[in-house]
Amino acid sequence: MTAILVSTSTLMIRSRLRLERVKNDLLGKELDQARKIQLAWLPSGNVRLPAVNVAAVNQPASHISGDFYDWFELQDGRMVITIGDVTGHGMSAAFLMATAQLLIRTTMLRLGDPGRCLEEVNRQLCTQAFSGQFITVCVVVLDLAGGIMDAASAGHFAPLMNDGRGIRPVQLESQLVLGVRDDELYPTERFKLPEHFMLLMYTDGVLDAPLAGGRALRLRPPSEAAQRPTPFC
Repeated sequence: MTAILVSTSTLMIRSRLRLERVKNDLLGKELDQARKIQLAWLPSGNVRLPAVNVAAVNQPASHISGDFYDWFELQDGRMVITIGDVTGHGMSAAFLMATAQLLIRTTMLRLGDPGRCLEEVNRQLCTQAFSGQFITVCVVVLDLAGGIMDAASAGHFAPLMNDGRGIRPVQLESQLVLGVRDDELYPTERFKLPEHFMLLMYTDGVLDAPLAGGRALRLRPPSEAAQRPTPFC
């Protein structure tokens, strides 16, 4: 009787282990598919403007993430670049990411103003229930013909600009993150563009990722960057 009970228990354990492996395999396939869908939302390739080169990378901490970026042209020839970060990870963050990216693109194509766009998107997000999640976003509009950059930020890092003389953060004042208060105002700030420049927009994943040797990335302050005018890469 003892031998029979032991054999039966062993078979039950093995069956449960096989079932868990099948569940994990199915979950892995679903996450891989979700990652492919998420990547399809992100733009690839360059823009049609001959004087502009754009490059981007997205490396999630897990299969999928809440970080996103986008770039597109307005009907008047200006170029829009957006970057954002949804709190948390996983499917809920990816769903909110796709929602925010779509809202920002459609609203910018209609309004053409970064601040007004963030205000409208924020009102729409505040009407939905996202379990306490919020979004940081920076929207930049480049008018290369006029040499002007319009920008607005909802709790996101200011872009870094290299004008050939050094790397400095754009003096953009950040407002409250999206999805918290529906009456928040997001003013559009205007900046004069140098003739030649490079612009870096990033999320906190860049700061969290360790460098060679385990060191953390430290972005140089403007005073230090001005002393080292090495082109930014």
